[in-house]
Parts: sequence; C-alpha cells; structure tokens
Amino acid sequence: MRPLGDSFIMPRTFGDDAAWYRNVLAAGGCIVTYRGTDYTLVDPEVIDYETAAPAFPRYERLQFRLVGINQYLRLRLAHPTPTI
Repeated sequence: MRPLGDSFIMPRTFGDDAAWYRNVLAAGGCIVTYRGTDYTLVDPEVIDYETAAPAFPRYERLQFRLVGINQYLRLRLAHPTPTI
C-alpha cells in the first residue's frame, strides 16, 4: 500500500474473492495504519496498472508484474488535508 495524492493504492492480491477486498467493498472503505498514522479511506475503486504505477517504486512494480498483479484498489482519504 502506498499513498498517491489524496488516495492510497493497494495491489489487489488474491482476486475478487479475497476476504479483505470483499470486506472493504461491503463497508465502502476502511481504516489503515501507514507509517504509524491511521487513515480513514472511502470510495474503493479498482484501477489498472498504468494508473497505479506512480504510487510504487520500480522494484515493487516489477514484483507485482512477476506475480501477475495487474489490478489495484484506490481508496480516497475521507478527510483530505486542505492545501493552503
């Protein structure tokens, strides 16, 4: 999982039947802890490799491709930090 703008991007592991994925869809979001901070995320949306790629370093993108991950889940911050 990596942040990208006002969202977090997660590789979709284990396909459509993964319990974590189905739970996030059913709830309409989730709370994740990233680098010691909790984030409330909403609006789950499946995105493709090209859209997700900027969130991940090259070595991770290569690993995802090698294991066949080509879909990602984008979740938006429920309360994005306002820009000044």
